[in-house]
Amino acid sequence: MLDDLDKLNWSALKTAHGDASHIPGAIRGLIAEDKQTREMSYWKLENYVVLQSDLYEAAFYVVPFLLEILSSDIKEGRERVYDLIFEIGNGYAPKRYKIKNLDGELTSLAEACRASVIKGMEVYINEVQDKTSQAREKALDVLFSLEEKWNTVLDSLRTIYLDEQDEIFKKRVYEVLEETSFGVGE
Repeated sequence: MLDDLDKLNWSALKTAHGDASHIPGAIRGLIAEDKQTREMSYWKLENYVVLQSDLYEAAFYVVPFLLEILSSDIKEGRERVYDLIFEIGNGYAPKRYKIKNLDGELTSLAEACRASVIKGMEVYINEVQDKTSQAREKALDVLFSLEEKWNTVLDSLRTIYLDEQDEIFKKRVYEVLEETSFGVGE
């Protein structure tokens, strides 16, 4: 896992505080067994690639690795990975900050980051469906934040709502469905 992490020239990418050469270690630290290491690694990403909702160049390159972690069976650290996904997907950068997106086209950094986060929709839905996951609510928050994709997750969220046994989580899914103006339906 994370085999391609060292293939990027991280030192050439910008963060809030200089280059991104420390990012590979921070990404690996997100899934460390030690909780303190995971927490420190989160802050080494949160304070550098997205700082107080402002996006920096390296944020775009971090997302595929976060999605790789979320696509794996790793249980530890998932909540913090979702926090980063949420922050990057909803972050801000002036339109003049351009980056080559996944298709190789020049686009704004914020748009490219959001599009990269959207690529994980199936991962987020699977997390919300996983009744054993400690990160279900975080995944639901990410789905809810991607307003332009609500119509693509509506049926899945309705099914989750109808099948949910945990009354607290069921209420949260209901609230999301109501907020989307789609309601629970039949």
